[in-house]
Order: sequence, then C-alpha cells, then structure tokens
Amino acid sequence: MIGRFFESLTRFFLRSKLLFWIVFTAIVTVLVIGVSRLKVEKDIYSIFPKGKEFQEFSKVIQENNLNKQLVFSFKASDNEEDNFDRLDALSAQLEKQFEKEIGNIQVYRMVDQAMMVEYLQSASIAYLTDTDYKEIAGKLNPEAIKKQLETVKERLTGANSVFIGSYFAKDPLNALGNKMAQFNVQSDSSAYTVENGVVYSYDKSRVFFFADLLIDSKDNEQLKKFDENLKEFANRQTASIDFDVFGVYQISLANAEQIQKDTFITSIISVSLILLLLVVYYRSIVVPFFFLLPAGFGVLSGLGMTGFINPEINAISIATASVLLGIVLDYAFHFYTHYKHSGNLLETVREIGTPMIVGSFTTVAAFAALLFTESIVLRNFGLIALFTLLGAALFTMTALPVILHVTGLKIPNRETRKQPKKTSRLAFRLLILAVAGFTAFCLLKAQGLNFDGDLNNLSFHPKELKDKEQTFTGIHPQSEKRLYIFSNGETLEEAKTVSEQLYEVLQKNKTNYTVSEIISPSPYLVSLTRWEEKSGQWLNFWKQHPDVKHEVADLGSELGFSETAFTPFFKSIEQPEEITSIGEELIQQMGMTRLIHSDGTTHSLLTSIIVSKATVDELKQEIRKVDGVYIMDISEIASGMLTSVKSDFDFLLYFSSSVVFLSLLLVYGRIELALFAFFPMMLSWIWIIGVTSVLDIKFNFVNIILTTFIFGLGDDFSIFITDGLIQKYKINKDSITSYKSAIILSGLTTIIGTGALIFAQHPSIHSIAVVSVIGISTILLITLYVQPGVFHWFVTRRTAEKRGPITFFIFVYSLMLFAYFFLGSMFLTILLIFFVLPFPVKKVKKQQFMNYMISKLAKSTLYAGFQIKKIVLNPEKLDYSNPSIIVANHTSFLDILAVLMLHPKTIIMVKSWVYNSPVFGPFIRYAGYIFVEKGTETNVDVIRQQFDKGYSLVIFPEGTRSKDGEIHRFHKGAFVLSKQLNVPVQPVLLVGLHEVNPKNDVMINAGELYVQPLDKVYPVEGETDKEYTKRVQQMMRTSFAETKRAHARSGYWFSSIMRNYVLKGPVLEWYVRVKFRLERKNFEYYDELIGDRKTIYDIGCGYGYLSYYLHYREPSRNITGLDYDEEKALTAEHALKKNDHLRFEYADVKTYAFQPCDVIFLNDVLHYLPKEGQINVLHKLLEVLNPGGILFIRDGVTDVDGAGSQASSRQVKNTKRTEQLSTKLFKFNKAENDLEFLKISEIKAFAAHNNLSFELVKHSTTTSNVLFVLKKHDR
Repeated sequence: MIGRFFESLTRFFLRSKLLFWIVFTAIVTVLVIGVSRLKVEKDIYSIFPKGKEFQEFSKVIQENNLNKQLVFSFKASDNEEDNFDRLDALSAQLEKQFEKEIGNIQVYRMVDQAMMVEYLQSASIAYLTDTDYKEIAGKLNPEAIKKQLETVKERLTGANSVFIGSYFAKDPLNALGNKMAQFNVQSDSSAYTVENGVVYSYDKSRVFFFADLLIDSKDNEQLKKFDENLKEFANRQTASIDFDVFGVYQISLANAEQIQKDTFITSIISVSLILLLLVVYYRSIVVPFFFLLPAGFGVLSGLGMTGFINPEINAISIATASVLLGIVLDYAFHFYTHYKHSGNLLETVREIGTPMIVGSFTTVAAFAALLFTESIVLRNFGLIALFTLLGAALFTMTALPVILHVTGLKIPNRETRKQPKKTSRLAFRLLILAVAGFTAFCLLKAQGLNFDGDLNNLSFHPKELKDKEQTFTGIHPQSEKRLYIFSNGETLEEAKTVSEQLYEVLQKNKTNYTVSEIISPSPYLVSLTRWEEKSGQWLNFWKQHPDVKHEVADLGSELGFSETAFTPFFKSIEQPEEITSIGEELIQQMGMTRLIHSDGTTHSLLTSIIVSKATVDELKQEIRKVDGVYIMDISEIASGMLTSVKSDFDFLLYFSSSVVFLSLLLVYGRIELALFAFFPMMLSWIWIIGVTSVLDIKFNFVNIILTTFIFGLGDDFSIFITDGLIQKYKINKDSITSYKSAIILSGLTTIIGTGALIFAQHPSIHSIAVVSVIGISTILLITLYVQPGVFHWFVTRRTAEKRGPITFFIFVYSLMLFAYFFLGSMFLTILLIFFVLPFPVKKVKKQQFMNYMISKLAKSTLYAGFQIKKIVLNPEKLDYSNPSIIVANHTSFLDILAVLMLHPKTIIMVKSWVYNSPVFGPFIRYAGYIFVEKGTETNVDVIRQQFDKGYSLVIFPEGTRSKDGEIHRFHKGAFVLSKQLNVPVQPVLLVGLHEVNPKNDVMINAGELYVQPLDKVYPVEGETDKEYTKRVQQMMRTSFAETKRAHARSGYWFSSIMRNYVLKGPVLEWYVRVKFRLERKNFEYYDELIGDRKTIYDIGCGYGYLSYYLHYREPSRNITGLDYDEEKALTAEHALKKNDHLRFEYADVKTYAFQPCDVIFLNDVLHYLPKEGQINVLHKLLEVLNPGGILFIRDGVTDVDGAGSQASSRQVKNTKRTEQLSTKLFKFNKAENDLEFLKISEIKAFAAHNNLSFELVKHSTTTSNVLFVLKKHDR
C-alpha cells in the first residue's frame, strides 16, 4: 500500500518535472534559511541532564561567579622588592590592555593585625557557650586573677610589648583567648600563604594575584579572542619570571576547540572510507556522489528545521550526530542495492516503500524519545535526528528517483545470484543453542550494568590544565576533599544567621570528622540578632561578678599597672563596642569578598572546608541538619545527575521499545510479525549490555544515545529482513538478497561512521565509538543470521512440510492445552496414590472411578480448545452396553482423547513410554489399559478380563497416523481379536483432526471435529481375517467420504484456507478473511453446481481462496487460477497446502491459451474490459467449454431486474465507488481501461444466441453485483 502510493507519486513527478524542481528548490531554500538561523553553543555543561541537582549547581556557579576567577602567577624572587615591582607592573599592564575583559584585580592582601586582634576580641563574645562561661568563671577568683596579671606583666617585657599591651588591656584575664584561637585568619585557599600583603605558594616559589573575568562564560568567540591576546601578553613577558594564568574558561575553550577538531577529523576519516567502500562495491566513481544525496538532504533537513524550532544548538549534538550517518545511508543502500538488482526505478520504489517508511517511522519515533530527556545535548540530538531521518527517507522515496531518471544514471549489476546453501538441521540447532546460551549469559551479566558518573571523564582536560588545577587547589586529592557550603537567605541577616549555625556545627565536629580547614565569613559578619543575644549574655555574666573590676584594679595597682591600664576591659564588660563595620573591612582586606553574594532577592554566604574523604558523608549529614544550606559537592551532583541519566536510560529504553513495538504491530497487523521484527532489537540490547558489562565499558551522559540508536538502526535492519522473508514466503521472490547486501553495507558504513569517533580526543565523543561498534556488530549478527533462523523455525520450515506457520494464539493456546493435560494427569496420579488407593472400597469400583476421571480429563482437554468446534454425529449408535472393539481412523494424537471422551468404559492399548511414565503410568496401569509390548497371547487374556468387566477396547487399525488425513490400509490385529473374543467391531470415524493437529505437529489449530460412530460390525462365518478387515476398511472409507462431503463445507475448511495467507500481510489476511466469510454461501453454491465436473478455470482468481475451497472439497479437481495481477497470482501459487491438481498463473484473459474445461469462473473481470473485449472474451471461453459445462459470471450491472430497465442509482453508484477506490486510491486491483459494467440484457442475449441456459442470482442488496450461471447443453 505504501509502496504503491510512492510509486504513483514518482510517476506524477516524472510527468511533471518542472513542478518537481519548483517544489524541491523551494524546500531547499527554506531549509537553508533555517540553517542560517542556527547558533552553535559550546557549553561543556550542556552534556549533563538539567535536573534539580544540575539546576542548583548551575545557579550557584552563575550567582557566585565561581567560574569567573582568574589566577595569575609568576616565579617569586628572593628579593621581596622585586616581587612588589613585578606585581605592580603586571597588574598595571593587564588593567590597561584588558580593561573590558578583566576587572577587580586583587594584587595585595594587607591585613591590619591590630585591627584584626581587636575585632576578634569583641567578635569572640558572639560565639561564647555556657561551657566557655563556666571556664571564664573559674578564672575570676583573686588567686587566679593575680596569677594571670603576673603573666601579663612578664609578657610586656618582650619585643612585641606594644601589641601585647593593647591585647591584654582589653582582656587581662585572657577570657577570650581559647575562642579566638578557633577563628581562621588565613586566606581563602590553603594553597597560598600571605606575607607582607603578597600571596605566595606555600613553598614561596611563586607569587599569585587575582582578578575577575568580565566576559560571558558562554561567549566562546570572545573568550577565544581574549585567551589568544592573553597568551600573547604572557609571551611578551621576560622568560625568567615564568608568567602564567589559570581560569575555568580555559577548560571550556579547550573542550570547544577539541570538539571542532574531532568533528572535522572524524568526518574526513568516515566520509573517505565510506566513499572508498561505495566505489569498490558499485564499481563506479559517480554513484557514491549520488549516494550521498539523501544524506546531504537529510542533514540539511535536520539542521534547517532545528534552526526554525530551536536555533540554539549545542556543538556536541552536531558532533555526535555523525552516528546518524549509518541510518541515513541505510536508506540509500536499500534504494541503490535494490535498483541495482531490479534495474527499474518504479519497481524499486514500490518494493522498498513499505519497509523503508515503516522503518523510518519507527526510527524517528525512537529518536523522538530523546526530546523528553533532561540533557540539552540529547534533546538537541533528538531534534536533529528526527528531521534528518524524515528528510532523508522522503528524499529517497520521492526526489532521488526523479533525479536518477533525469541524469540517466544506471547501476551495472555484475553479481551472479547464488543459490543460498541450506543450513543443516544440526547446524541450525547448534546456532539456536548458542544464541540461547549466550543470551542467558548476557542476561546474567546485564545485572552488572554500570554508569559512569565521573564528570571529569566527559570533559576534555589537557595535561597542562590538569597540572595547573591541581597546583591551585592545594589539597591532597587522594585523601582529602573540598566542599563548598552556601548559607542562603532572603535577607543578608538571614544568611548570616544560617552561616553562624553552620559555623558552630563545623567547629563542634571539626575534630570528630577530621576537618583540616574552615574558611567562613561568619566570624567577621556577626548577625545583629546573635550580637544582641550574646552581648546581653556577656553583660549579664559580668553583672553576676561585680567584684572582678575592683579586684583587677586593686591587684593591678599592686603589680605596678597604672589606673587606666585596663580601662578598655572595664568598658567591654559594661558595654561591648559595635563590630559590624570593622568585620566588613577585614573581609575586604583578606580578599574574602567572593564569599559574599547578593543579587537583590537572595543572599548567600560561602563556607569552604577541607575534610577527610573517610568522614565526608557523615559530616554532610550533620551539615544538612542546618536549614538553608546547600552543599556543592561535585561528586554528589554527579551522583544526582547519574540518577537522572539512569531515569533517562530507562525512559528511552521503555519508550523507544514501546513505540517501535506498537508501530510494528500496527503496520504488520499481527503480533507474531511484530514480535518477530522486534525481538532482534531486544536481543541486540541484551547482548550489548552483556558484552559491555564483561568488557567493563560504562554508559554515561552521552553514549546513552546508543539506546535510541539500537532501536533506530536495529528496527530498520529488522524490518527490511522481515519484509524480505515475507516476500520470499509469500510469492517466492528473492528480495532478501538485495536487502542483506544493503544491510551489510549499511552496517559497515555505520561501523566506519561511529568507529571513526575512536580517533576523537574529546571524552564525550570518544565514549560513543566502542559502544556503537559493539552495538552495530551485534545488530548485524542477529539480523543476518539469528532472525532468518527464527523465521525458518516458526514459518518456512513448517510450510515446506505443508504445515501452517506457528502463530501467537495457536502457540499460546497449544501450550495451555498441553499444560492443562499435563497438570490434569499429575492430579490423577496424586489422586490415585493419596486418595483412591487408600480408600476402603473394592478395586473394581476404584478402577471405574479412575476410568471415569480419565474420560473426563480427555473430554475437558478437547473442550478447553474452544477454537475447535466439536460435533458427535449419531451418538445413539455408540453402544457400550456390551463390550466391543472400537476401531477408528488415526490422523492425530488427539484421536486418543476423542475416543476416550466418548465413554468411561473405554480403554486403549498403550506403548512403553506411556505405560512406564511417572506422570501417566500409575493411573494408566491402574485403570487397566493394555500394555502393547507384553505380546498378543498375554494380552488376549488381559483383554478378555477387561471385557468381562464391561470395558471396550480402542484400536487404531492403521497402526500409525495418516499424513494426508485419508484412511489407509488396516492391519488385521483388531479383527483377529474380534473373532477370537467373539465381540463386534464398533467403527468410529474421526473427521477434522488432521486439519486441527496433523501428524508430527504439536500445534493445535482451529477447525471442526466430527465424531461419527457407525453401526457395529460382526464377523461373518467363513469370512477370513483379511476379508473381515477389508470389509470394515471399505465401509469406513465410504462413510468417511460421505461424512466429509456432507459436513466439511466452508466452515470446516475456513481455517485451512486462512493458513495459506497467515503472516503475508494484514491487508491481505483480513481481506481474505472478510471476503471468504461474505462469500462462503456462494462458494458452497458453486460447489454444489459443479458436482463431479473436474476441469475448472478460475479467471480473476485474485488470491485464490475460491480455488482453494473447491480444491479442498475435491482434491481430484484440476483447477487453474488466472489473474492479471502478478503479485496475486504468485501469492496464490505459493500458498501452503495444495497438490499438482491446483495451479495459479499470471495471465491476460484476452491472450491466454485456454484448454477444454468443464467450469469457468469470471468473477469481477469483465468490467475491466471494453465492451467489445467483453464479448470477445465470452466467445473465446465458450469455445473451450465442454458440453454440460458451466460458465459463472459475477459482475456489476446497470440493470438489475432482468427487464432492461435502469438499475437503482444507489446500487450502481456503490458499485462504481468501490471499484474506483479499489483501482485508483488503494491500487488493490489493476485496471488499464475505463470501467465498463454489464447489462443483464446483454448477457441474456448472449446466452440465448449461443443456446445456453440462463440463471440470474442477485449477490448484493447494496451494490449491483449479480451472478449469471450459463450452462452449455449436453450434446
């Protein structure tokens, strides 16, 4: 259907080339405009999923400008003055040259130590605890005060007496000394140390100064220009000072540049190798360039449409889009390879249309799943893939044929078709065993599927940048970890409060969790609330110790201190001084302004700590107890994003698989074909997961694309293989050879395209290569070898043996029936052992009960098969009042159940495997069934004993099941027993079980079962055993034929006829199903009229269902089906079950050489011919029709009452409308002329003129279709 639509579209464009070029040019122009709208971003963070964790991380980075700090350094001089001079000169030059790019240059860090000490003495009050106050109270007795003042006096004699004097003037008792020691007064990185305002590395080998980058971190062009200018600046400096700079922007630039290089290099490698492959395969230099047309248009479509929908696209998305090359080229491979084999453009379009469009749709649906992920790269890639694949597929089916026609390109086919070697049954079984074993192994290994959450593995870090970064962090990465903790609040006061709570938690747990560094603004930014609370507590404390002031003054005087020596202390305990402005000034001096951020709506204070890796998780739990804090831990962020990736992974897997499977189910119309086309993708995925687990290859944020890629390319390969196998099965056309060639070439180009990414240096791009190559190789192996093998097992292996394909319903229901019978048998064995045997009644009664249960099990098993219609004819002839030998024809293993269900007083002879079976054996033996291998003499006595108990014995005299369903030669054993035991024979005919379950088949099909008991037959005196046997055999054969003739009508043969069309396409199958049900009464009518006429032509046979019905009703009929549509004739010819008496041919009724015949059908044929041609054909057919022959003409007419009056306009319109739909829209029937419908008067006149009997039968109330039955008189 799809192929015919594109064939018609191609014909239209070939007739209207000017219109084609106008439309094509307009589309290309629009797409070029879309490409011009694209803005390529190179943000390395875009590879990560934009979940909650990343949004928090990104927000913190942006709001606090943590990624905009620049660190400049040069080699330190031993002369401190030289360092000062260089700092001044370099900072001045940078400020002048990079005025717009660099700001807030921080050269010196000058901290007023006196101010620092004075401030910390006051600020310590804000962090005093009850424990601290108890400790201070212990220092307030006269002896302790005197001792402390003596210590102060001694220290005032040292070199720092002035500094120490000011310190002890405010705290002579050293009450705040321990609290001050907790405050960290270092710079904001443990990598640095400050000396005389200059920031040195700890080993003092290098000097550092800092600045802020003013350029937008996403503006790669400006950053690149700035970096180049900065490098030129560095190169102009004297080599001896070794000037250097580090900034996060350098990592971003390195990634962007590497992506650009990788994209160029991998594209050159892949395109070159692919072109070489195409030149070698097609042996043409021109073809490869035409080959790239669908890919070129697909890329233009993908980028152009993306430019209109989402202009801002990420560079990694474009780079990773190279994996689409395999799928896009796959379309071209299928087209050119098929064109190479057929040499006909229109035929190529028609035959590859359905699999290509279906494959494209399912592939696009799979990639569309990426649009719902959280990663920008994946979303961008999904959008590009969606329109690239759609554009390439539509270009291949519409524009490419026209371009090839205009250019006159022909592809020489120098290949010689080789008959494929048949795989031996042993090799096939070994293949199935190997596939099953490897799949089980991969399923076990799939439990160890790993995801890589290390962000460093997805970002390109040159060694130079890694070394710089490690130098500037100043931590031991093996054992320590730096955490950034943000205290947030709607106001600065709220942020201060949160930061203070955090600071207290960190100080409290510093020792327990091995915190080696705490850099916090809290000691310098005390909140007003805390200060009011703690200063009040401070004053209350001293009010409780009023004598301290006098004792300090008195004891101080005794030791020689002046009266004003401790005035600052006395003021402090009476009213602490305000500290806010001093703290903010110290923050500035120490270069800690970056720890404070405010955007007008939210305020954040940053705390930096270094903690042992062994205790970091426990510490984070303590920190999270403080409301309003956010811990920026890169590994934790990665873990959260990894959870998002796994969620994306599961979503992609389930969404892609669901969409693909539902699409396949919709297109193929049968769950069997959908499963068959789908299972290679699932199997491929299982293998890929297993192999990657074994090789320890991990999935990450980028190569998760493979999920959709597997379903994208996998369903394309699988659909083409499925279509090729169906074509071979349906019409014996070897399309699969060209499909396999295209798939192999497509797989190789895809491996080249994705394998070339192995040369990429960027980890994100490089990570796709190995996984993709493994994936594509797996898909190729499964689709080329495993998939055809499975199809052979379920379909072609069976059809070669004249058995129907295994369908899903039949498979499941057969399995259920076997399971039911098996469980029922287990139940009977358990019932016998645990209940029947111990039950205290006579054995005879218990045997009768067991035989009753066996009979009911047999009956319930058969009746559980609701797809089987079961009818017992003349049940009154079944006489079990006296023992007899029941003989039945044998065609199926269900025969046993059919005879056992008739009456509990029935036993059979069983073979060793049944008699000794642990499942069946116990109740079979107990019920008195005869063991056939004991020998005739022994068995005669046993059988006589059973007859004495009233049982009848079932024997199948053919000895084995019939292969064709007919009754074959009888063995005489049953009849010898009849005479020896003087009991009659009760013949029972089993009709229909051969169609339901033929010999050597375990599938139980739909059908009808007729059980026909005949009159009992007694031996005649003087009659030999052989004569007795033949008499019963002949009687059963005659009755079998009569029963079958009377009851095996359209309903009986419906399932057998439908098995000829199963799995050959949903339209065909449902068309035949509906058509047969509508016509079944007509077919029975035809069959009755034909009677014993043997030679039949079915002209316009279509798919042959009428011919098959007539053939099954009487296999000796010679039936020839003819149709003008070659595909229909081939479909009918290559059906499942027929003999040499039935054949189908592709023919034109006007030119076909007919042979003498008895019956001719002209069903819906004549209206396709012009009036003159109709009469000519009728005369031609009449010449070959034997005397007494019948000519059936079924067609639409324009007068329905036989009187020549005008037909009902509604009926005629309906007839014409249905034919127009059939020939014009759906292309279901072929027509070369305008439709010419008959008139009843014309056919009546023809019959009268040629001395034919005439009969008219109306066939429809909604259309003007009628049946003419014209009989030729006997001579």
